[in-house]
Amino acid sequence: MAIIESVPSVRAVLPKVALLLGATVLAFLFHLGIGGSSLVGPLEIVQELFRGDTGETAVNTIVWKIRLPRALGTIAIGAILGAVGAAFQAFFRNPLAEPYIVGVSSGAGIGGTVALMLGVSSVAYGLGSTVLAAAGGLLSLMLVLSLARRGGTVNVNTLLVAGVVVAAMLGALMTNLLLLAGEDTNQVLRWLLGSVANLVWTEVLLVWIAAIVGFVILQYQTRSLNALAVSEFSSERMGVDLKKLRGVTLFTGTVATSVAVGAAGIIGFLGCLLYT
Repeated sequence: MAIIESVPSVRAVLPKVALLLGATVLAFLFHLGIGGSSLVGPLEIVQELFRGDTGETAVNTIVWKIRLPRALGTIAIGAILGAVGAAFQAFFRNPLAEPYIVGVSSGAGIGGTVALMLGVSSVAYGLGSTVLAAAGGLLSLMLVLSLARRGGTVNVNTLLVAGVVVAAMLGALMTNLLLLAGEDTNQVLRWLLGSVANLVWTEVLLVWIAAIVGFVILQYQTRSLNALAVSEFSSERMGVDLKKLRGVTLFTGTVATSVAVGAAGIIGFLGCLLYT
């Protein structure tokens, strides 16, 4: 009976998914064709994509070296923020929850800022900022969990308050780092405001790995998160292990979001979706 009832809902969603995929493809081609150096037509873009990274023409170099990494990175980063935002909204039972709600953005921002200030953002094949941002995001999550734990348990409401407090504290620390940055302040600010202009292929690969692995892990938690979104009582009656769910959701969301922040800076609102 459950399978029969689920079929119409799937059929109702398919047209929306097809429409969104079509819009994504059009936006992808538009992104590859528009730029400061030259305007490339859709057919020429497709030809260069099938031709591969030959570097024989200026258009081929522009598409493969500059615009394609940005376009692919943008898709993965948007997917990360959307998936983590939906998972956090279900977990916190709050439609205003977003990937940065537990102070991840501030922690990752500090990690990336330190990488830029120390000049190590380009080390490890250009993954310096991303790695330090991920480390900063995880440290901020550990701090939030330690503040929210009372009597060996973590309350969701306390976790939200702890996230706000830690985000404010780390935001103040980031401001002090900007003051110490001196001549590098503009470079750090451009990164913090969110930009994919400097994405390289190694970063794109890491972001896509984070997006795919994070999506698969969170997808396996869908039933538990849906039950928790109704109430803790409902989830407990369904046998949901809240401690395990909290750990998996927060850890996966934090790592994926930190990688996205490390690659492109802090991009707001993308992860703030209405959970229904």
